[in-house]
Amino acid sequence: MSSVREILGSGLKVAAATVASLLGWVVASKLLALQFGAAGVGTFGLLRQLLQNLLVLASLNGQTALVQGVAAAQSSEEKSKYAASVLVIQAGLCVFIIGTLLIFAPTLGPLLIAHPEGSSLLRWLAIALVAVVAQSYVYGLLTGNGLLSQLVVAQLAGPLSVLLLVFPMLWLIRNGHASGYVLMLTGPAAAVAVAGGLAACRSRVWPANIRLKVHREHAARFLSTSSALLVTAGIATGVQYLQSWSIAKWLGLEQAGIFWSSWSLSMSYVTLVLGSLGTYYMPKLSQLRSPAERVELMRAYLRLCMTALPLLVATVVVFKPLIIQIMFSASLLPALKVMRWMLIGDLFKGVSWVLAFPMLAFAELRTFVLSELLFWVVLATGCFGWLLAGQNVEGFGAVFLVAYVLYFAGVLYYARSRHGYHVLRREIAHFGGGLALVLLVSVLCWNDTVVRLMPVAAFLCAAATFVCLAEPKFTWKTVWSLASRKRADVDVRVAQEEYR
Repeated sequence: MSSVREILGSGLKVAAATVASLLGWVVASKLLALQFGAAGVGTFGLLRQLLQNLLVLASLNGQTALVQGVAAAQSSEEKSKYAASVLVIQAGLCVFIIGTLLIFAPTLGPLLIAHPEGSSLLRWLAIALVAVVAQSYVYGLLTGNGLLSQLVVAQLAGPLSVLLLVFPMLWLIRNGHASGYVLMLTGPAAAVAVAGGLAACRSRVWPANIRLKVHREHAARFLSTSSALLVTAGIATGVQYLQSWSIAKWLGLEQAGIFWSSWSLSMSYVTLVLGSLGTYYMPKLSQLRSPAERVELMRAYLRLCMTALPLLVATVVVFKPLIIQIMFSASLLPALKVMRWMLIGDLFKGVSWVLAFPMLAFAELRTFVLSELLFWVVLATGCFGWLLAGQNVEGFGAVFLVAYVLYFAGVLYYARSRHGYHVLRREIAHFGGGLALVLLVSVLCWNDTVVRLMPVAAFLCAAATFVCLAEPKFTWKTVWSLASRKRADVDVRVAQEEYR
């Protein structure tokens, strides 16, 4: 039986590397904002989102499928064959897409990138695509084999590269070379890919005897999962890119920078918690066969998130003016009007992701595709309708909140009907307390552009009350025992009995 200690331990390892990576990007974003204002941030955000779309297409969004396939394989030989087949498929598709971009850059560049150097930038992005696809592959390979320590070390190469490349990037942009933006997108990804590849070779999990021949059964398994993920991620990243592109096209790169800074902050800090803990959650969930064990693991993960996320979201709400100025500059304070809606939506987003993970872990692809499609249709329809009505970008945050509330209701129904996950009254009170905490500090800080003492004091009192009520038996002594290597694992079932 899985233990809460395993979830916390693996999550903390990856979280440490993720924090380091975020700090590196904070430095880069800060200097971009100071040197070139919101327009510079908007250009960087547009290029980054376009590269994410190209990554989804070139890799068939196969990182999760790679993790699932490697983790579920019964022997080292099967793991190696599956990973080799995925590598050949992704490499071939990547080469084809790069060639297409280089040939048709004069036509596609001005259409895809709202920048005078659109054609040149698209060619540079084609080169950057090699690095990000390689990074995605080694990340999935190490995660699928459970090599989290090696993954953490490889991830640390990213922020180090950011710090080394940030000043060459600024020099290039200042001298009229927009390729400096792409340098920052390429260098860190390439460093992580090389470090991760070396770690995979040392651990002897890098696929041996790679040939152009693809194993049919492994390719079929990979494509059956990745094709569904490609559709959903294509819609997701496509909508995000089109939002930035349309804002840049109609409202200018400065407004695009305001929107992108809000969106990237919303995605980064929640992913810090969910992505870090998910490195354990996804592979372990894929291996479980007993429905009871599945539900117990879902409850354990949901419990951690319903305690951690409200505290994290509320902290960001209170200190969001300071966070914007630290990560970017005072020129991007208008992003607070978008963020104040999105931060409330982040709580629903985080809990929803926990309940939606089983769709991927158990390859319930039809359900996953339908849920993602409906969510992004609601988000895209609301945002583009708001934009066409001639409104500003603040409404994008409100639409984000509404879309995730509806998504939360949908995945809650899925967990109950598909896995027999019956919500406990204790869990309802737990989530309600977290939501009340976030709403309270949001109301107190709704129009703030500086951090005030009164909301901070109210947040600290409310947060302490929330922790005491949400975890009356799960004390700090218990947390220490879970984190200590000298103590035995605590069974999830025992923890859940206490929780009830």
